Amino acid sequence: VKAMSQLTVFLPFLLQALPQARWVFVYRDPVEVLVSLLEGESFVAGLHAQPRRAELWSGIPAGEVAALTPTVFAARMLARICATAAEAGERDPARMRALAYPWAPEAVSEGVASFLGVEMSAAARQAAGELAGRDAKHPGRDFTADSAAKRAKADAALRDAAETWLAPAMTRLAALPQV
Repeated sequence: VKAMSQLTVFLPFLLQALPQARWVFVYRDPVEVLVSLLEGESFVAGLHAQPRRAELWSGIPAGEVAALTPTVFAARMLARICATAAEAGERDPARMRALAYPWAPEAVSEGVASFLGVEMSAAARQAAGELAGRDAKHPGRDFTADSAAKRAKADAALRDAAETWLAPAMTRLAALPQV
């Protein structure tokens, strides 16, 4: 099962429903993620415009959501996602692995598959390697690393929000078993 990152806030319920399931949480430099969330349309940006709905997802009172800048709201929402994953991983580290971006294609075809108990044939490994060369959001395009470009777009307020709200969760994620 692949879930959108924002569904991580409901991870405790999912793990309770699937008590034997193993899972992998993929994470990336929060500055890069925040730049993506604030560019164009995103679920998180849309939530900020709907404070009552945002409260359900973020845990931030609706009145407070309305007073936050989009950058701070996105940072706090992302912090909740990452902290929820970190807490679940700390509670039961045998069931969870973290995977930090960027990763080598072998991390998926070997590390993730092995952890999840999936045996991959040579053809499946080759196909996974080929998929790793594609853009996940636009499969018709070749993958292009964009970390430097995203970091270059980040202003001081975004970097400050990432540090203020996400540093503790990122430290916790990095301390968990990695793929």
